[in-house]
Order: sequence, then structure tokens, then C-alpha cells
Amino acid sequence: MAIFHLNIQILGRGAGKSALAASAYRAGDKLQDNTIAAAAYRSGGELNIKGKTHNYTRKKGVVYTEIILPDSAPVEYQNRNTLWNAVELSEKRKDAQVAREVMVALPREFDLQENIEVTRAFVQENFVDKGMIADIAIHDKGAGNPHAHIMLTTRQVSKAGFGNKNRDWNNKAHLETWRERWAAACNQRLPQEKRIDHRTLEAQGIDREPTVHEGRNADRIKENQEIRRRNAAREQLKIAANLHNLKEKYIVLDQEIAVARSEQAKINQESQYISTQIKDIERHAEHIQKAEKQLDNLRAERRGMGWFDKRKKGLDSEITRVEQTCGRARNIFAEQHQIPLEQAPVQVAQLGLKLVSLAKQIVFSVLELADTQKAVGEEYKEKRRAAKARPDGQEILDRLARMEKMQEPQGVREQLDRAKIEKKLHPQKKRSREFERSR
Repeated sequence: MAIFHLNIQILGRGAGKSALAASAYRAGDKLQDNTIAAAAYRSGGELNIKGKTHNYTRKKGVVYTEIILPDSAPVEYQNRNTLWNAVELSEKRKDAQVAREVMVALPREFDLQENIEVTRAFVQENFVDKGMIADIAIHDKGAGNPHAHIMLTTRQVSKAGFGNKNRDWNNKAHLETWRERWAAACNQRLPQEKRIDHRTLEAQGIDREPTVHEGRNADRIKENQEIRRRNAAREQLKIAANLHNLKEKYIVLDQEIAVARSEQAKINQESQYISTQIKDIERHAEHIQKAEKQLDNLRAERRGMGWFDKRKKGLDSEITRVEQTCGRARNIFAEQHQIPLEQAPVQVAQLGLKLVSLAKQIVFSVLELADTQKAVGEEYKEKRRAAKARPDGQEILDRLARMEKMQEPQGVREQLDRAKIEKKLHPQKKRSREFERSR
């Protein structure tokens, strides 16, 4: 898949470029040949300065070259030999910085024409439009490492030739801008799942060690092999740890479900108690209300008697008895239920709402935990199948087995109270074995 790589270096006379410059040096430490040699090497062509020829016409893998000029440059600078001889002649200092090189990795998803187009557009917008001359060479040996070398001039250029150095082009802030714009230029053509990111792996939140650009450096090739080995081991460890934590979470959810069911039993008891309370309040209130209705009827009857009705005396005694009974019943109600009789309907309604809330709590706590556990189990099985299908699948499963044999498990489980886990250890082990058999 596509990778992001953009590297910038300055080609100067004072610090030869080791392997690159060594292939071009013909006369001891005469480093003024550096830029010509570099341009010849990258373009796979033949350049000459002061009678010294740098011939790389046999170089393989150079699939495209082009020089792009700003409008202010002389047309003859389209000739690579003329251009880089003019660059060398414009520099007088022994330690002069004669060129800037930008190297970018090209997406393997693109064909040659697409790579040419994306490179040309990027170079034109970011360098040529700013006044630089760009010498592009695209290398591709068919080994999965297509890349472009972009050599840039460092001086202002006019129809009369090169003038003063443009110091603004050395501003380090340009580097981040060029990195971001190169990623954007490639991503315009890449599908979403293969897009590249100019940010560091750390900035992207990716736990992977970055490789280094190899070029022809055998030590760097060896270093990258070691980095890839460490990254593979890190990836295996992450997958195994993820599987281990999922299994731990599944087992922990077993305990949480058991706790939830225990809580459910308590809630059921509380619900029964509240139901009994409601029935008692309603029954006591109903008895008092019947007695008070009887009292109202007696009083109404008493008011309807004449002065000389012989039943008045007996009725008065009955009214007094019922009044005393109702008073005692009200006092008992208030003492038993901690509310006056008049608040009985409100209390019944509140207890009813609490009963509904408890019923919902019972249903959702257990069901949600069971659904979560099922989802965790499915995720574990799916990820374990995917891990097993990888070329290094057996190594991942071996790492997982070693994690599971550790005396002190890592992950979610260690956050729980150890005593509670040990208390339910046997049921958890049984569920764990059932879980393994279900894979």
C-alpha cells in the first residue's frame, strides 16, 4: 500500500555526499563536481563540467526525467548539462550550498503516468511557481519502491541567469507545508482506505517504530529489517493482549451478571415489601373510610330525630363509640405508616412509581450485561479467527497462551477486588472452559 516519505537535503561542496558523491569524484577532493554528479546519477544521464564527465547512462530504473522552468528562467536551462554547469559557475564559495533535493515516495497504487502527473503538479505549485528550477527524475526498478528525486536551484533566476540566494526558501516552516501538501496531492487520487498521512506515527497515535530510508545503504537495509521485526513483534503483542483482555472482560462480565442477579433478588424482596406496604395502606385506609362513612350516616340519622324521640339516647352512645373507634384507627394508621390518613393516596402513588422503577432496573441491568457479554464473546471469536488466519497467527496464539498462564492476569480483571474473584473462581473457570469450547 502507499506510504508517506518526503526527505529534503542540501547538496553542498563542503560536505560531500559519501556514496553518492564518491561515484562521481574524479579528482581527489574537488567537490565542485558534487551537484553535477548528483544530477547525472539521478537522471541516469551524462553530464560534463570542465572536461570531467559523469556518465550514468547505464543506470537502471530511471523511468522519467524532466526539467521544469519558471517563466523567468532562460530557455536553454532545459538542457540538464547547461543548467547544472550554470549552477556550479554561479557559486564561488568552497562551502557553497548548490542545490536542494526533495525525495518523495510515490504510491505503488499509481501507474507511471499518474505518478508523473502528481509529481509535476506538486513541483509546479510548491517550487517552480515560487521561482525555483526543478529537475525531476522518477526511479522505479519494479521492486515496489517507486520514488522521485526533485533537485531544486537555490538562487533567484532571470533571463540573464542566476542572481542572489533566496534565503526564504531555507525557512524550516516550509518543510511541514511541503509534507502536508505532498500527502494532500496523493490523497486526491487515492481511495479512502489507502490514503497517506504526513504526520509522525506518534502524532497519529500509532504505536509503531518508523523505518528509515534505505537507498543503497546496506546498514540501513539491515536496520529496517530489524525495525520491521520489532514492529511485527509489537503488532503480535497488541493483538494477543487485545484477545486476552476480551477474554478477561467476558469472564468479569460473568461475575457482574452474578452480582446483578444477586441485586435482582434484593430488588425483588424490596419490591415485595413495597407491594405489601401499598396493600396495607390501602386496606387500612379503606377500613377507616368505612367506619367514618358509618359515623356520617349515624350523625345524619341523629339530626333527623325529633326532640322526644326515645332512640336519641342510644344513638348518641353509638355515635360516641364509633367516633372513638375512628380516632384510634387514625392514630394507629399514622403511627404505622408515618403519614396522616389524608396523605395515603399520595404515598400509594409514590410507592407505585418506585415499584415501576425497580422493575425496570431488574430487567435492564441483567439484560444489558448479558447482551454486552454476548457481544464481547462474538468479538473475541471473530478477532481470534482473524488472528489465526494471519501468516504469524500461531505466534500470536502462542503469545496469548503465555499471557493466560501468567500468575497475575493483566487487564480488566486486576481492577476488581481479588477476594470477590477468588470466591467465584470455580464457576468462572467452568465458564471459561465452556467459552473456549464454543470458539
